[in-house]
Amino acid sequence: MNTGFEYIRKQLDFSSPLGKKAFENIKIINSKEEIEKNLQAIEVFNNIEEKNIEKIKQILSHIQDIEETIKKLNFECTLDEIELFQIKVFSIFSQDLLKLLNTLEIYNIFNLENIEEVIEILDPRGERLPTFYIYEEYDKNLKEIRKIKESENDESKLLEILSREKEIEREICEKLSKKLHKFSNKLLKNFRIISFLDLSISKYELSKKLNLKMPQINSSFEIIYEKLFNPEVENLLNERGKKFQKIDITLNPGTQIITGANMGGKTVLLRTIALSQMMFQMGFYVPAEFSKLPIFDEIFFVSGDFQNIKLGLSSFAAEMEIINNIYNEIKSGKKILILLDEPARTTNPTEGSAIVKTISNLFNRGNVICVISTHFDNVIDKEMRHLRVKGLKDVEKIDPSKDIQDYFDYSVEEVQLYNPPKEALKILKILKIDNDIVSKVEEVLTDEKQIRS
Repeated sequence: MNTGFEYIRKQLDFSSPLGKKAFENIKIINSKEEIEKNLQAIEVFNNIEEKNIEKIKQILSHIQDIEETIKKLNFECTLDEIELFQIKVFSIFSQDLLKLLNTLEIYNIFNLENIEEVIEILDPRGERLPTFYIYEEYDKNLKEIRKIKESENDESKLLEILSREKEIEREICEKLSKKLHKFSNKLLKNFRIISFLDLSISKYELSKKLNLKMPQINSSFEIIYEKLFNPEVENLLNERGKKFQKIDITLNPGTQIITGANMGGKTVLLRTIALSQMMFQMGFYVPAEFSKLPIFDEIFFVSGDFQNIKLGLSSFAAEMEIINNIYNEIKSGKKILILLDEPARTTNPTEGSAIVKTISNLFNRGNVICVISTHFDNVIDKEMRHLRVKGLKDVEKIDPSKDIQDYFDYSVEEVQLYNPPKEALKILKILKIDNDIVSKVEEVLTDEKQIRS
């Protein structure tokens, strides 16, 4: 499902490997409480000075991914010297974060455990340095043997001393690991909270960068957007000195058919709705000035060439398999968002129209919000909404030497009667296509209209 989320991913900047890992494991959230938690974790940074956010990021930059080491501790494995060093460093910076988050009064959202005792175990000298050494303070025998080692010149005896030293150090590692085992759950909790903290800051900075806004959760089964936009397309247009026309749209339960001319932005609109819903259900802000969104169990965006050479399926066959799978999900009673971009486009118009009409009716259910873009005629039943991209405006003022898309109105309107768009014919005239072609197209359109009537 190519919704353009890859562009969002590339805009994110993490301070630690933990935030990046949290993002890589991100999934669609179906819990209202979990979505609210994620959105609130972004919102708190609006009230924190930038210098303090930078302080948090600075601490985060020192924290490494030691999840496997913590899990070893949880399973009561003996940690080696390097792993004990990892635990100590993580604990020091975790405590630094705890103090800073308390000062900034956001501890209630990122509620880290106090693990000062872990530092005390691994830092017997109280130096609080991000280093680790098997200190002589752990065992008086270790201090004595190291003293003997310094003055011993006999090579064979020295080897015995080194062996004994290593044996004591292993015993110390075992004792320390046993002491630390009782803190393993606290360490793992802090690891996850720090991951969430880093990801939340990244989401916050993304919202500033792309002008995303906090969505509202809609308890009613209805999608509402005001000034919805596509961040990637907007950026491309800005680079060309153009502006993205933001869209207001409301989607109700059941099927709505959206029509409009080629170049009318239907594909971008469907892709943007899918992207925004995914972002919302991953705990991000969304690309709209205002939005009120329900929570879906499944999100489907179907667009493009589905040809599967390995399975020997044509584009049409592969597409129909996907639609069949979606229908099975609908019958299960799940709440589903379905966005179909020109389904059955690769088959003949007669069959294609029949297929789209059938899909439209079958998907027209109370547990579904379905939007289907199409060029086929006679697919809209009276029980469905018909939305239309307005298309070309001020046709008489169009300058053929300029970009025709500059004259498009991409806003969406609801219409009661289906009148196929005539932008294609308008464009032929604007481009000064040979009059023989234009007049013949008009003649064919007139004949077809008479046949339908």
